[in-house]
Amino acid sequence: MNGAGFTDAPCVAYYRTLREGVGQDARQIGYGVNKLPVSPVLRTYLQRLYGVLLGDRLTEYDSAWDRDVRELIAGLASEYLGVPALDESQVVLCHGTTEAISIACGYGASRGMAPVLPLPVYYAFEQSAIRNGLPVLAYYDPLGRHVGEAAPQQAAMLVDVAPNGVLGSWFQQPGAAVAGHVGGSQGYGHVLIDHVFSLPTLQPGGDFLAQLRDRVRRAPAHTVCMTPSKDLSLPGVRSGLMITTDPSLVAYAQSDRFERGYAVHGAIGPVAAVHLAFVLLSFTEPSELPMMLRRIQAAFARASLPFPDEDQVRFFLAESAESRTLFSRNIEVLADCDYLSQVEGARTPAAGYSTFQWIDRDFGSPELFTKWLNSVGRDGLKLNPNYLFGADQEIWERLYPGRYGIRINISIPTEELMANLTLLRAAL
Repeated sequence: MNGAGFTDAPCVAYYRTLREGVGQDARQIGYGVNKLPVSPVLRTYLQRLYGVLLGDRLTEYDSAWDRDVRELIAGLASEYLGVPALDESQVVLCHGTTEAISIACGYGASRGMAPVLPLPVYYAFEQSAIRNGLPVLAYYDPLGRHVGEAAPQQAAMLVDVAPNGVLGSWFQQPGAAVAGHVGGSQGYGHVLIDHVFSLPTLQPGGDFLAQLRDRVRRAPAHTVCMTPSKDLSLPGVRSGLMITTDPSLVAYAQSDRFERGYAVHGAIGPVAAVHLAFVLLSFTEPSELPMMLRRIQAAFARASLPFPDEDQVRFFLAESAESRTLFSRNIEVLADCDYLSQVEGARTPAAGYSTFQWIDRDFGSPELFTKWLNSVGRDGLKLNPNYLFGADQEIWERLYPGRYGIRINISIPTEELMANLTLLRAAL
């Protein structure tokens, strides 16, 4: 319990135990952010954007211009997600997707819908569910196997983190009936697709888009959350986006916004729009890039927003390709570690800066594993184990019996990763 009498999610409470006595200067192997620097193209764009905001956006909470920006976002999202005819009324802007998750969980609670969560999962899903008095109905693994009641029902909100924010890979939704298809989402009261990563894509672009669009298409009532902070490495610019086909969720979000803040920061919409534009350009065939860029530039001009020129876009895409090369090289380094192994059903990461591996050692019990983790941290290497990513130790043991793992960041220089792995081997 915290000072206000509120119960933290188990993973939040576990963090305090894990880090007791660990120095701030300890190295870390499982950072929760993309460690690559912000692209100079994006930095230049933000400087231009904030010039526009400081000149024209200081005297009103909301304006017709904000609606134009949401309409721009709706058009870009419609093309990216493969959902025709989205409009600005279906766009909800948030201060990061943690706020979006909070709104979605609050809405679920108002409708009596409890979540079905992947494991591992971002802490905010559980924390928001607890705050709203919702029990988690079930947790599921990459193969859709679950602990708890995961059958589709109107009293359930299926959460699909696509691809998974910790493993970086796609999860099968629980209840899938046809091999090779996503399935499983029909019959739930709501499907929340948390689309964490697109860049750099580590699987063929066409396959990645097909997987994402299939998940969106199969969910009758759905909400898609996206965050530029992950793809564009902007943790300090809290920009989040919800695209929803549920008018009741839009109404709930509008009431929540009016009560708690009335307006979002003026940069959130433009940053979300440029994120979607960069994602679309990243999936465009090189021969079609000039035409796609002209279309996007015209759409931004209609919303009175600047957009990078072709040289800047090509520089950004080249940077993304370099990131992909780095991430792939680090994945190969991990594959050569004889004391690490992949989670069953989790293929090579599809996108993003994070993966998760089992440590092939018998630690005896979760308690002994935690003591070992804490001692390694005190010796100078922070590790982020499975118990930081949702549920409690009992659920992890039932879903992944006898397995102990850690998150590994693949956005750091390969030499740094190898040095950390050397320290890990010595600790084992």
